[in-house]
Amino acid sequence: MSAVFQGLNRDRFDAKSKVTGQAAYAGDHDLPNLAFGYLIQSSISRGKIRGFDLGAAQESPGVIEIFTPFNSLKIYRPLGFDEGANSGDVIPLLQDTRVHYFGQTIGLVVGESFEQARDAAALVKVIYEPEPALVTLESGMAKAYQPQSVRGMPATVSILEPGASSIDDVVRQSDVSIAEEYTTPVEHHNPMEPHATVAIWEEDRLTVYDATQWVGGHQRNLAAVLGVDVDRVRVLCPFVGGAFGCKGSMWMHSPLTGFESADENDSHARTDVHRGRAAANDCAKNRARGDS
Repeated sequence: MSAVFQGLNRDRFDAKSKVTGQAAYAGDHDLPNLAFGYLIQSSISRGKIRGFDLGAAQESPGVIEIFTPFNSLKIYRPLGFDEGANSGDVIPLLQDTRVHYFGQTIGLVVGESFEQARDAAALVKVIYEPEPALVTLESGMAKAYQPQSVRGMPATVSILEPGASSIDDVVRQSDVSIAEEYTTPVEHHNPMEPHATVAIWEEDRLTVYDATQWVGGHQRNLAAVLGVDVDRVRVLCPFVGGAFGCKGSMWMHSPLTGFESADENDSHARTDVHRGRAAANDCAKNRARGDS
């Protein structure tokens, strides 16, 4: 049997720009006197930070500032979905010394170039007080529970054929049943455009180029976390270089970059999240919603 499907041939309006490298993503906006941020991320899954050894990093060439929970930027709680936004992290980062998950952002190095910020971040030494962590689904099952609802919808939904009372009854009445256990590997979002933020302060107004699937929610979230009026924040994202859902929520490097660029009027800053750290951060921070 063969089938022929025929329809109108339509090109995506942004396809040519993307495949020829002409689409300007968030991290492609190169501005004069741009400061670069590089994230310091936790190497443990759960515990507390006792301190930082920043001596070598502070003496590294091109370092402008290093922010940690002991020398922090004041940011506020990110918004939830029912507040008109969506957040990758549910806690305001750098506001305390608690580590909730592996890859959590625990510091930010600001440098005159990306390479200088990256190299200085590699010199930062963190003193931890580790605690036991739940890092597998099986180890967390003892504390598992069924929520009453998820974002206003029932936690479980059954779709049954007319006359079927339950899935279990249908299985029991089947002539043949097969019971097997299947496992799949962890999968990460790997869009062609990595996460990046460019923040520009002009007097009292902030313009942000960001990788986001929800510009309006991102604008509201940035304003809330930075503690500024939403009318003073503008978010631009003319192209999304793939997402698979990982750009539907605001990642906290975005408001950190906004603060990073707020030291002086008419200043600019950029923070990139490279692929390895993005994968670890995206997977772990969602597990941490249960404070594992």
